[in-house]
Amino acid sequence: MADFSIRTSVQVIPIEEVSFTDTTQKAKGIHSTIDRSFGSTVTTWHSSTSTNVKKIDINFDEDGITGETTFASLTSITGTMTSLYAVLTLDTDQEGVYLKLGSKFLASFRANGIGDFISLPVTSIDGDDLVIGTSGAYAKKALTFLVGI
Repeated sequence: MADFSIRTSVQVIPIEEVSFTDTTQKAKGIHSTIDRSFGSTVTTWHSSTSTNVKKIDINFDEDGITGETTFASLTSITGTMTSLYAVLTLDTDQEGVYLKLGSKFLASFRANGIGDFISLPVTSIDGDDLVIGTSGAYAKKALTFLVGI
């Protein structure tokens, strides 16, 4: 028997950038008035059933995306998700992609460049309430999701 969890780590570093006399050269370091970085790791248990932790790749590279569509319609996940992690893994155009939670949730995320991510680890999200859309007329992107059910 096994237990299935998702471990999330985050490190937050406030950056200060300073120009040298030669303005083509700059140095970056931890923000001088804050003078520290912050970090945390959290493990969220989901089940003893392996299918309760899923990795889902959604690729709009060939067909693109126009307008909005629900996460459930793209993935067939209609149940309640207790963890959702998303990262933009492929960016083949300049149009942003966004995730928007339905009227009961007041959160959104806009992916404008590779590596942009969102973590919603302690909540209840219905696949029909999560909407994926584009900020322009047409977007070609790839998003990778890690979902805990």
